[in-house]
Amino acid sequence: VLSEDGEIEDGAGAVVSALVIPEASLGVVHVPPDDDGVAAIDVDTVRAKVPLGPDVPGVVLLFADPFSARVEPALAALDVALPACTIAGGLASGGRTRGTCTVYAGQQAHHDGVALVWMAGGVEADVIVSQGCRPVGPPLEITEAEGPVVRALDAAPALGVLQETIGALDGPSLRAFRRAPLVGIDPVKSERVSSEDPWLVRQLLGVDPGQEAFAVGTAVGEGDRLRLHVRDPLASVEDLGEALGRWRRSHPKPDAVVMMTCLGRGQAFYGRPDVDTRVVREQLGDVAVAGFFANGEIGPIRQRTWLHGHTAVVVLLRAAAWN
Repeated sequence: VLSEDGEIEDGAGAVVSALVIPEASLGVVHVPPDDDGVAAIDVDTVRAKVPLGPDVPGVVLLFADPFSARVEPALAALDVALPACTIAGGLASGGRTRGTCTVYAGQQAHHDGVALVWMAGGVEADVIVSQGCRPVGPPLEITEAEGPVVRALDAAPALGVLQETIGALDGPSLRAFRRAPLVGIDPVKSERVSSEDPWLVRQLLGVDPGQEAFAVGTAVGEGDRLRLHVRDPLASVEDLGEALGRWRRSHPKPDAVVMMTCLGRGQAFYGRPDVDTRVVREQLGDVAVAGFFANGEIGPIRQRTWLHGHTAVVVLLRAAAWN
């Protein structure tokens, strides 16, 4: 778990954030698995479970058991049903098989399904998604694709362009890319991608020399941008700090923070404890933090909500009147 006092990685722990929001309405519901053993959330389920209209601004936190929930379709349903809401959350960790993770909803503990926590009225939220990566090489345009398979980049066979781009990396970037081959996708076909715009980071899954193509960990389309990314501890710290710093310069101090950070981060990644929470304290000052190490983190990029890996997702809550 995570708090403003640091992080507990290797033992039991609990973190509680007690918030009084006089003007807000709040609720929590649990969506259990269906007859197929999986909790599936569609638009109708969202509208039945979360009493907020499509024009009502609010905050929805989704916490799911990773072994019994279809998370990405649920996020798509939430985006459609609640377009005015900020959506974030994470997948429970700590268990290795079905039934060994716990999701809490109200006074009940569940070992499957999804918990939806919603807040509206008198409370607002922004979400920082820190990918913990740095881009390398030039942005490339996907000019032919099918699902997750990239067939052409900049109107040339995709695999050849990929190999040429990798071959032009400097030594440290090349070694980092070989350890964890990642690509960033611009999922909205924007004309420009600035250094501050977030990319949707996914794994490079494999190559097909016969088809001169390669596959990535999400569906892509013609016109999307692609860029190689590498992950290292320094880039991770810098990315989180810079993202929080940009937010802090244009916003008042948050009243509370909910934070989900990947279980692949922490001391094993950084070589020392409490790094992510220390960055939050450095950028935001003395603020209450409650969170956990997740088996997948949930947060928005470019007006869509995505399931991420190896990220830090920081939900910055603020209200007009807090006690």
